[in-house]
Amino acid sequence: QLNVLGMSEYVTLSIGILKQLLGLLIINHFIAAAFYSLGKSPGGWLDFYDVDRSDWIDSYLTAFHWSLTQFTPATMAVQPQNSSERGFAVAVLVFALVTFSSFVSSITNLMTHLRTLKSVEASQFSRLDSFLHQRKISFRLSLRIRRYLEHQLATRKLFIDESKVELLQQLSEPLMIEMHYEVYSGGLTLHPFFLA
Repeated sequence: QLNVLGMSEYVTLSIGILKQLLGLLIINHFIAAAFYSLGKSPGGWLDFYDVDRSDWIDSYLTAFHWSLTQFTPATMAVQPQNSSERGFAVAVLVFALVTFSSFVSSITNLMTHLRTLKSVEASQFSRLDSFLHQRKISFRLSLRIRRYLEHQLATRKLFIDESKVELLQQLSEPLMIEMHYEVYSGGLTLHPFFLA
């Protein structure tokens, strides 16, 4: 979706990772709020650990910390103190087991894709450097060639080439003409010939 807006694949993948992290933090926020609400009952964790309820930031951060530890192999001193808190903790653990493994899998796939993109580029530029070195191309010309290719690669990342979108081959000719008109008309109207 973001590629359609002209963003590079690298930026799109990075945004995907940030969205995953934000989603996990939002889920943990709601779990922390529920755990805090349960702890307000008499004999709850707030009373047991003598948490100052007037300091809502400390209370919230304690509950949020507890929530995060349910999703990871981390530990925390705060534990459920009654059956309703314990039942909630069990439900959160089961939910976290499924959610966190899915989250880790998704993040791993996105990170692997990012590494693959970087690896392919690095391999191509390494091969280019070897070629220029073997052919004894001057440093100045080699630098110009490299800069030009880096610029071309960056430009290509910004815009998806029409030939790379296989579904466009299914368009009817009138729709293809209309699409081409909208794609190229902006550049044509700026030409001095059409301004007269």
